[in-house]
Amino acid sequence: MADESQEARSGTDAHEIRHVNWREVFGFTQIFKGFKLSRHMTKIVIALAAVILTWGLGQVLDLVFTPLSAVYVDPENNMSEPDAYWCVADFGGWQKKAEKDVEAGLVKAASAELVGKDLDYETSAKAEEAAKKEARKVRSQLYERLEKSLKKDVDKIEADRKDAIKKAEDEKDSEKRDEQKDAINKGALNATRARYKAGADADAQMQLLGKQGPFDTFVTYERHYFRQAVGAILHGNVFTGFATVRAQRQQVQQGVPPFAGRLQAGQPGQDPLGLLASLALMGYGIIWLAATHWVYAILLFVPMLLIWSVAGGAIARAAALQATRDEKAGITECVKFGLKKVLSFLASPLVPVVVFLVVGLLTALVVGLAGTIPGFGGIWLGITFGLALIGGVIMAFLLIGLLAGGLLMAPTIAVEGSDTFDACTRSYQFVLARPWRAGIYG
Repeated sequence: MADESQEARSGTDAHEIRHVNWREVFGFTQIFKGFKLSRHMTKIVIALAAVILTWGLGQVLDLVFTPLSAVYVDPENNMSEPDAYWCVADFGGWQKKAEKDVEAGLVKAASAELVGKDLDYETSAKAEEAAKKEARKVRSQLYERLEKSLKKDVDKIEADRKDAIKKAEDEKDSEKRDEQKDAINKGALNATRARYKAGADADAQMQLLGKQGPFDTFVTYERHYFRQAVGAILHGNVFTGFATVRAQRQQVQQGVPPFAGRLQAGQPGQDPLGLLASLALMGYGIIWLAATHWVYAILLFVPMLLIWSVAGGAIARAAALQATRDEKAGITECVKFGLKKVLSFLASPLVPVVVFLVVGLLTALVVGLAGTIPGFGGIWLGITFGLALIGGVIMAFLLIGLLAGGLLMAPTIAVEGSDTFDACTRSYQFVLARPWRAGIYG
């Protein structure tokens, strides 16, 4: 019996490990499959189509709104409206000054370039009057004048090159003749490049002498600080730059002339513009568009949400099929799924926001507004103070859950084919059940 029990025990204890599933042991490594999932032509084409549709929407809106809007760039320092919105104290005064400066610049350009015997206007007074009353017409005339001047100068450079080449042909020494021709051609090429660069600079300055499209202004501003954010990541600057932003804001509010252009990472004597500071400035661009051109913002962002709800849902579906079944779905199949579930994809991140606003509004009305009643207000605030705390806790819960788990809503719908409610509950449950994992993955 002793021998049998010893054999049984030795047989039970002896296990040979032949294979270790490292992916199960280190489950977090699954996240790196995202690089593989992203290299899929279906996802790339869908994303590209969404970008093109977004750009086309913005261009169409600019064609309609630019003549009606009053978006300008201050020609003195190349400061656009989004830049002024966060660093100028009197934003309305800045807008009026920028409009006057643009008009003055157009008047000056018209007097300098369009007055003459064979030009558009006989006297400077007529050119200035036209610049004030028909700005778009005068800008078109200036563009035409710049093009003619550019073509004339480039043709002259080419004619001078040909004459110099002919003279160089008289040189009998072939080696010297080739050297002279090379020098002439190189000089003509450099002169042509310099003239084209000067023309491009003049064209850029001319673009500032008129109303700007809100979409082009917004995209140009956001693109600049997005590049700063990428550069900050590459240089390891995450939390820096807020001192620079604060100093610039204070200087402009105190009447110090604003910076030329926009904040750049690594400017001498400045705290380097970091990732978070760049993202904050990008946020100011969105606030500018929503606060100062709210009709335009609604007409832009609502269709954008629809476009990206369909495109994002289609991309998420393609990624879900590839990750779970190792299937590479086609564009048509994924887009059909995105269209079928567009309301779920659209509503999932909006539902917590709407509930957040409703709870905040009710709390403000029930507790705050009634608390202003003379005599009764103080008693009412004491009675309903607990409701205010509960409302604040609910709002904090919604906001934290949305920021931490909002990106899980679209994958939930794409994988499960579920609805908005299921996407919200699952994302919040994951964040609450595994906060550390959610934070590390995020």
